[in-house]
Amino acid sequence: MSLKNTIDSYGLISKSFHWIMAFIIIANFILGFFLDDIPVGPYKLLAFGIHKSTGILVLGAIILRIVWKGFNQTPMILSSNRAFVILAKSLHHLFYLMFFVIPVSGWAYSSAAGRAVNFYGLFTLPDLVEKNQLGYKAFREDYFKKENPTTPYSFVLSRGIAIKNEIDGQRESNHVEGILATQEEIKEIQGLITLNTTETISHNGELLKFPKGVPIIKNSDVLEFLNNRKFNNKEANSIFYVIKSIADDIISQSKKGNEVTINKKLSRFLDSIFYWKSKSDTKTPNQIGIDTQSFYFNIGKNSYPLSQIEENKENILNDIKEAYLSVNNKGLTQNFNEPFTEYVADNTGNITPIEWKNYQIYLLSS
Repeated sequence: MSLKNTIDSYGLISKSFHWIMAFIIIANFILGFFLDDIPVGPYKLLAFGIHKSTGILVLGAIILRIVWKGFNQTPMILSSNRAFVILAKSLHHLFYLMFFVIPVSGWAYSSAAGRAVNFYGLFTLPDLVEKNQLGYKAFREDYFKKENPTTPYSFVLSRGIAIKNEIDGQRESNHVEGILATQEEIKEIQGLITLNTTETISHNGELLKFPKGVPIIKNSDVLEFLNNRKFNNKEANSIFYVIKSIADDIISQSKKGNEVTINKKLSRFLDSIFYWKSKSDTKTPNQIGIDTQSFYFNIGKNSYPLSQIEENKENILNDIKEAYLSVNNKGLTQNFNEPFTEYVADNTGNITPIEWKNYQIYLLSS
């Protein structure tokens, strides 16, 4: 089969254009037909994004097809009926026009509505028309002229794109209580802190890109980064004595010939502020773990025998102060309604538990 058209038949490239475009257009039509049935949320946003991107794909394909047609001859229509030939050519040109106008009109509609068209997450197309500010102004004037306007319309003042302020190369801390959220909201609203695990955040009808693993506060229109910070001297001291208490308990169990277990309450606290690793494969300062087989405590790239925690106090404290307070997603979701216990130690190693209503309150207070 020839790549180019002949006087008797279409070539391989023209036939490929035909069937590939047919499949894409039918699939996109079916997706568009069922868009309204998808519940509002990230999946609906994803479906809308795919529908728009595929429309742009059709637009690009029809342009390429027209260009290819210009470099090729068109096979003869095997009919002696002049009216049939005119109808066939007219329908062919009508399809070309439809496949150009429909994607362009969708692109223009999105631009006028202030919603940029992103092509499968690869790049964003420029606005085809300006936002329809004049149309909205005319609508408002007409609407407020009515004596009893009854139709409510919801709107937001801002989609709340998070801002990263940096001072001397360090992210500025966002002040939460009283500015980004009230004290009651911090106590009661589950999902106020979100730990991004998918590199996207659904907010006010848009799917926004965010760095994976970064904690974010979502509250109505507010969407802001919550900056992880390093542990201060007092916190590092408390964490050290929590680790030492676990180590001493394991050594004691081993000497008594008992089965070795890790104190669950203390380890849960550590798991809520570090990335707890069950094996000795810690690599970053935020990763810690206790190996009950080798009797070693691991933090980052360093390891210390459980029997020599006190002797290595200075090194361990330095390791702890190089780590950032991490966020445990389970504490913000599954365990949201459970009390959270923080452990604080004095300079002599006496550990005191402090109970918070939940993990979220603890994070936003620290």
